[in-house]
Amino acid sequence: MKRSVKIFLSFPLLGLLVLITGAAYAEDFRSVINDCWKDKSHVEMSACVVSLAQKSSKDLGSLEQELTTKIQNEGEEPRYIQSMKDTFVIGERSFKVYRTHQCNFVASLAKGGNSAHDLGTACMYQLNSERIKQLKDIEEGWLITESKESK
Repeated sequence: MKRSVKIFLSFPLLGLLVLITGAAYAEDFRSVINDCWKDKSHVEMSACVVSLAQKSSKDLGSLEQELTTKIQNEGEEPRYIQSMKDTFVIGERSFKVYRTHQCNFVASLAKGGNSAHDLGTACMYQLNSERIKQLKDIEEGWLITESKESK
């Protein structure tokens, strides 16, 4: 019963994520590729995109860990803390599933060409960056932080 509820709850979250990231996706995605292409060979451009994606993945993981700690230290009743932690984990998992499928789709647009990896990797960078922005907005707007408490 619990598992089906968690899965059911993740679908609306996934839909919301698609809507939120959709507006900025097209323009920003092209700019990632274009910025990495400037005065570079294809090999250098690919390395640039991979570097951006790796950094965004590392940054996202660090932010997720930071938020998990902040949720744990939120100072609410244990049942609310557990609810926040559970739904955050569902959101993380839903995002990763969405990112994988969306970036596989984007890579497929190369129709088997040598840019498929670049497109998929740029997609990962873009979606990770959007997710980081979303989580920072949540952190700043809803979670108690030391800087808020000291003001």
